[in-house]
Formats: sequence, C-alpha cells, structure tokens
Amino acid sequence: MRLESKRIYLRLPCESDARIMLESTLDKEINYMTGTKSTFTLEQIQSHIKRITNDPNRHDFAICLQGTDEIIGELAIVDINEEDKKAGFRIAMNSIGLTGKGYGTEAIKLVLRFVFEQLKLNRLQLGYPSIELLIKLSDIFDISLDELVKEDNSLKEKLIKDSRKLSYPKWKLFFDILLMIGFLIILAKIFIIIGNKLFDLNIVFLQDSLLLQVGPFFMTIIAAIGSESLAKKYK
Repeated sequence: MRLESKRIYLRLPCESDARIMLESTLDKEINYMTGTKSTFTLEQIQSHIKRITNDPNRHDFAICLQGTDEIIGELAIVDINEEDKKAGFRIAMNSIGLTGKGYGTEAIKLVLRFVFEQLKLNRLQLGYPSIELLIKLSDIFDISLDELVKEDNSLKEKLIKDSRKLSYPKWKLFFDILLMIGFLIILAKIFIIIGNKLFDLNIVFLQDSLLLQVGPFFMTIIAAIGSESLAKKYK
C-alpha cells in the first residue's frame, strides 16, 4: 500500500526501517511531543514492526520523501472500531528539524483521505495529550486547536481542565516563596533574640509594631495553607 502526495508518500513499515526508528527515539524533543518515556533496543523495534504489520486493528505507515525515499517520520491509525466508525491516530517526525516544513500536514491529509474513503470511518481522533503538547502540535502542523479537538467532547473537557492547571504551578511557586520568606524572617528573629541574650547585643528587627512582629507567622501559615490546598485540588 502506498499513499502519495507531491513531496511525500506513505508506505507500510518494514524491518529494515528499525534502525532509523531507533535513532528517532533518541530525540528528546520528539519524545516529549509524543509522550514517549521508555527506551528501546533494535530488537524490540523489529519485533514491534512485525507485530503491527499483522494487527488487523491498526494501519501503520512510514512517511518518506519523494525522490530520495528517506524516512522522515511515522504515522499510525490505531484502535480501529468499525462498529462506531472511529479510530485513534498519532504522528511523529524523526527529528525536530523536520517539523514546521509542512510534511506532517501532507501526511495527515493523505491519511484522512484513506480513513474516510477507504476505511469508511467517520472520525479520527488524536490521543489525549496535554494542552502544551496540543499547542505544539497545532504550531508544527499548522492546524488550529479547534480542528484538533473538533467533535471530541472528552478531549475538549480535558483541554479545559488542563488550561486550569496551567495556573497551578504559578500559584504554587508564589505560596512556596511566601512560605520561605516567612520562615527565614522567623528564623532571623530567633537568632537575633538568642544573640541579644547571649552576647548582649542590641539588634532591633521588626519590632516597631505588633503587626511587624506577628506578620511573618501569619505569612507562613497562609502560605502553608495555600500550598496544601493547591496540592489537594490538582493532585
């Protein structure tokens, strides 16, 4: 099977592609975008290629350049559900240098035509990545976020939930800094009190008013409560 456009074509993967696929797994940015955390051996990738070529519930393709036949990425249609007429979908380029050139867009257009016209499916849905990953995919493949999540209510709900979580690290950092400042002020006051007693010093630190004296304690308590509340809310 071969699907062609002007600059690229899609073909079935073969065992001889394993070494190139192995090299692509070493690209940290690509691994982040695809959510890949494991490491692989050449033998594992060869076994993977054998397995997927015999799996009736998926179609895998190597993305190749016209003219040179260089493999620049891979694409998979997975979890094909003929009853519900839908399938999952993933795509990855072999290196970050190959992104932003329109190759991914061409590959997606080819596979959409294959899915809708030949497989007779009605929906092809991306996995459930984070909002940061969706934005990266949107930029790289020149596809709007609306198109990426269109008619996928579960993904829309996750996108909304993830967007709320984006503010969590900022507030967590704020409360952590507040807690540290309060703790350091209290620690400084303790050392000054001890120093004044033991060495007959006369250091005055935050003693002008009751508010300045008790402020650091309240600051520490508020920061601890805020940090703990955020941790429970977004765990």
